[in-house]
Amino acid sequence: HSYVYTGWELAYPLLAGMGTTVEGEHWSPANIGSTFMVGSIGLMSFSLLGFAVAARRMGLVRLWVASWCIATAVLFSFPRVLTAAMGAGVDPQSVSVRVLNYGAQLVISILLGGNFVTIQVMVNSYVATRTDG
Repeated sequence: HSYVYTGWELAYPLLAGMGTTVEGEHWSPANIGSTFMVGSIGLMSFSLLGFAVAARRMGLVRLWVASWCIATAVLFSFPRVLTAAMGAGVDPQSVSVRVLNYGAQLVISILLGGNFVTIQVMVNSYVATRTDG
């Protein structure tokens, strides 16, 4: 899943930085960077405050699968919704476009970033059960 996460980190700035003549947002590097900062803060908060609760309630495997399902839906829908909004003439600096960007970044960062933690906990749990581990 690191390829998907890395792909998002490469593709999102390209999409957000595209000019409005090609239905992009024409966002500046500062705008794009602030969405990544919000995503990072969301991931840190989830890792510290929410991961243990979610893992206890759902179990690690269900948490991992649910995270993938939701993140995949956002990965596929975000560019289409954004392009449709830009094509309809929505202002790239509007609240709705900002909510779309920050919301997508939060979901992707928290869920896919949290999956790194999930995999590490799963591996640690497996190794702990081994007699040679």
